[in-house]
Amino acid sequence: MFDGIGNNRRFREITQRSFWELALETLVDIVVSRWVWVAVGNAGTVACAVVGLVRHWSSPLSFADYGYLQLACLACQAVALYPVVSPGRTATPQDVTDYAGIHESLTLTTALGTLLLAMFPGLMLLVLLGGDGDDPVWGAVLFSGTALLLACIAGLFAGTLVSDRVRARRRAAGGHGWDDGGDTAGGDGDAGGVDSD
Repeated sequence: MFDGIGNNRRFREITQRSFWELALETLVDIVVSRWVWVAVGNAGTVACAVVGLVRHWSSPLSFADYGYLQLACLACQAVALYPVVSPGRTATPQDVTDYAGIHESLTLTTALGTLLLAMFPGLMLLVLLGGDGDDPVWGAVLFSGTALLLACIAGLFAGTLVSDRVRARRRAAGGHGWDDGGDTAGGDGDAGGVDSD
């Protein structure tokens, strides 16, 4: 039995050191990739809102609880902002623009998706089921949805401000690709959709 396993070609490939080095290198590239931070931050924001909803589904929600929930959502949005705040030492103007665009699109998708696919349908379902206005479920849905939306809105505003400041700071410091000509050419190419040499 063990001879068959030992002679298996796929098993031998998996036990080779080069296989694990390649797998580890790929995993590290994914983990440290800056777009992953945006996805993890937005997923964390949704997870915090869901935890708040489940926790207060049948118990009254105080303003202190709402404050903790809001802070947790804001902390997750801060994680999502990491690539915009720190695009890397070798980042080009296009990289800064790309990271800001990824953050904006994912955060906007999180906010609108939650609003349209969860919060509105949840509230309409409560209305159709004739739920009592004093029922803690109403507070749980409203507070969780509001905390998520406010955190996403704050993240979007912060992302725009931070991206502009990072761009201005990098341009002032100089470096390869950050002179005024290169930055303007990149901006014109983005705006016009055509990058002319």
